[in-house]
Amino acid sequence: MGHGIELVDQGIVWGDTWHRKEQYKRINRPIEAHEIKELFDYEIKHVPTAVSWGTKPDEMLTYDRYGKVSEEDRIKWEPVPGVYALGRPDHQIILNKCVSSSYTLLDMNNIVSNLYSQVCQVFTDNPIHFESAGTLYNGAIQFVSLVIDRSTIHGDDSPTLTRYMISNNMRHGGKGIEQTFNTVRVVCDNTRGMAITHALYHDIDGSHYRRIKHHTDCNNQVLLNIREMWILKERAQVEKMRMDNLVKAGNISVNNARLILKRLFPDNIDPETGVAKVSKKGKALGNTKKQDHIIDLWQEGQEGIHENYQDTGYAFFNAITNVLARENGKLNSSTGVKSDVDYDNIAGARSVIKERALSLIEESMNVEPVNASMFE
Repeated sequence: MGHGIELVDQGIVWGDTWHRKEQYKRINRPIEAHEIKELFDYEIKHVPTAVSWGTKPDEMLTYDRYGKVSEEDRIKWEPVPGVYALGRPDHQIILNKCVSSSYTLLDMNNIVSNLYSQVCQVFTDNPIHFESAGTLYNGAIQFVSLVIDRSTIHGDDSPTLTRYMISNNMRHGGKGIEQTFNTVRVVCDNTRGMAITHALYHDIDGSHYRRIKHHTDCNNQVLLNIREMWILKERAQVEKMRMDNLVKAGNISVNNARLILKRLFPDNIDPETGVAKVSKKGKALGNTKKQDHIIDLWQEGQEGIHENYQDTGYAFFNAITNVLARENGKLNSSTGVKSDVDYDNIAGARSVIKERALSLIEESMNVEPVNASMFE
């Protein structure tokens, strides 16, 4: 299955999921720690491995009374010293075909206990809850996510910013233990991949949105990283303040908006005439068409934004992100496959454009920059 939920996987989610798999229980309250531990209550063992060198020599074969030799008897197996597979004895499923003898089997329930005692119970002023947890690929991956912060932007009719902290235990050949801080709620392997990629993107500016520890590392060091992730909660407030500041800065003129768009999406200039290219019918092409599309969407009003704030820099920024999100993926001529727009909005070129757009709007409206040091 594409999203990694296989036959013996289980999960529990506060709310709903897009895949509606029966193995994932949906509830209308935060998840309790003991409920998560029940999901991870299965044994994983080192299983000795062997290689086959082909068939045995004829003189070593055994024959039945009919003179036949079974295929199993013909295969010569030899144990591989120091190499193991990881398996689930309860369902006789191999989770990882090759690990070394030094591979450490970390108990995910220790992570859950640590999250509950060091995060959920400590920070009661701003409650933090478990929102989703589960297994993937028959238990090879275990994950748990906590809601760190939910914020509503002034002038927006919907809760627009939600921050999660994801702890991710991979035994199928991945990175080991990961903790990430992002905006993606994990309920399957698709969303898990998006969450990790989102964290990777934000790591570019030096912010520690992603921590990795291999299973062979010290268990205590892995658990300590969870506590360190708490400091990233303040970074969610940075984004909220930037949005609120755009609303408070008032309206942005259409002329200034067009100047910003021309910097973001330069006109397709005809080298002979020196003016923007148009179609045979006189309509805008390429980036010029995209500029017009954004202006039209912004001026017409957008779902979720109150009409009183329709002309603000915040609404203009939303129009930019809305148009980018609605575009078709570009075709890769070498592979014949279109790019994934959702993925690109989180981790690719579109995400870079959105950050530049926000900075240009702030600059145009003389909005003071916001940084994490304001919350330290």
